[in-house]
Amino acid sequence: MAGSVKDLSKYRFERCSEELENSKILLDALKFKLSLNRSYYSIFHGMREHADYEDFFVASRQDAEEQYLKAKKFHSLISEYLKFLQIL
Repeated sequence: MAGSVKDLSKYRFERCSEELENSKILLDALKFKLSLNRSYYSIFHGMREHADYEDFFVASRQDAEEQYLKAKKFHSLISEYLKFLQIL
């Protein structure tokens, strides 16, 4: 195990706090959609803080690129569907 459960909980709570701070900055800048997104991730990381995982998950460049490609494919599929429905 890369770290203790205590270390993992602390890390996740720090992420929760960081995203909450980002949400406030964006809210003050009148960037409401982005603020909502950061609020969501603050809650997400806060909930994960209590999850019991055996290992830390540290995102790598490869992980980020793979997730981006999945999100891009999903976006494309949604776009095609909305065009089919004549929404776009």
